Amino acid sequence: MAGSDMTYGGFNWKLNFRWYPVPQREMDRRKGDRTLPVRTPTMAGGLFSIDRNYFEEIGVVKVDYGDLSVRKALRENLKCKPFSWYLENVYPDSQIPRRYYSLGEIRNVETNQCLDNMGRKENEKVGIFNCHGMGGNQNIQLIFMNSDHLNKQEEERHSPMVSSSKYLKTLSKESYSEIPIYCHLSH
Repeated sequence: MAGSDMTYGGFNWKLNFRWYPVPQREMDRRKGDRTLPVRTPTMAGGLFSIDRNYFEEIGVVKVDYGDLSVRKALRENLKCKPFSWYLENVYPDSQIPRRYYSLGEIRNVETNQCLDNMGRKENEKVGIFNCHGMGGNQNIQLIFMNSDHLNKQEEERHSPMVSSSKYLKTLSKESYSEIPIYCHLSH
């Protein structure tokens, strides 16, 4: 997805900058005026203008943040909210999962193949593709593991390859607690 007046910048779980569709609440707030800014706490780094001398004076992009102990004490004294509060109240459209058991690729170590959503939509079956280590389609959010289902399905596993594509679907927020899955997670 490319940047436009119908997208805004955000970060995924790996803190990679991505473009996301403008949420309906923002489209409603703008009342059809696509020239109005989109409220977002993020911005792509190359999309602003600044006086060159001042930019160099403040350290360009690589600023040493120094000792954080005073800031941490202030945060404690002010009873600041946790990051989860920020995600829920300031950036509710974030793609960062709120609850998960593990996050990353599911790799067959013998064949170097990974579960891959193959660009499919939510609640469609996943596939298997050569591991590329770039996350994206192979970044699997293991949200729920049902141990009873694991025990019942153990005899069906005939190889180290994850044979759960018939059980694992790409995850939607509505299906967090409904996903039966078994697999070997690599960390």
